Amino acid sequence: MNFCTTPNTEVKLLSERCQAIKELAGYRKPQRGDAFPSPNQLARIACADLESDLDARFNGLRSGFGFKRRDLTVDGPIDGAGTISTPAFRYHINVEVDSSDTSRVIWRRVISDVVDAESVFSRSFQDVFMDEFRVLEIQLRDALNVEEIIDRVEEAGNDQIQIDYDRHASWCEIKTAAVDLTVRVQQETIRVISSKSITPRNLVTQY
Repeated sequence: MNFCTTPNTEVKLLSERCQAIKELAGYRKPQRGDAFPSPNQLARIACADLESDLDARFNGLRSGFGFKRRDLTVDGPIDGAGTISTPAFRYHINVEVDSSDTSRVIWRRVISDVVDAESVFSRSFQDVFMDEFRVLEIQLRDALNVEEIIDRVEEAGNDQIQIDYDRHASWCEIKTAAVDLTVRVQQETIRVISSKSITPRNLVTQY
């Protein structure tokens, strides 16, 4: 089941989590009149947390997958981000201020450049990343016809399938009663989103 080698697609696993800035290890109470952190300030505040994350993933990848030192390339933390490249996939983490609430930060994690799907479906991956990733993103090189997808779902008249979309038909979201997933379709991207903890294998299988 190597979904990563499907022609004309690129597959990623995504995670997005919020955290209060004051919970970061490098946080210091701002003085009166201080604005919310700039990207450079946030990178300094979050540096220890980034180091901790990269250390934990590095150690887990070594012990779980048996990767050797030369198999793993670690970049960062730098500019609020870090990356671990492995022979099977690439792990990236970055942090930024939440634009909707500047007292919080958003942690984004991505698994990309997957060359071996079984590595992502393995128990070793689960041990390192737990149920971190709840979004499967499929990037397409050939554009989809979103209008046609909407029309086909509506014409099917299935009460078990719900669909929502904007007036320009630039996107649509499909939900079914059968599984707890939302499929968001745009011309060049399909996102499969779970609202609950889920393994990558189950995310792909249910999709």
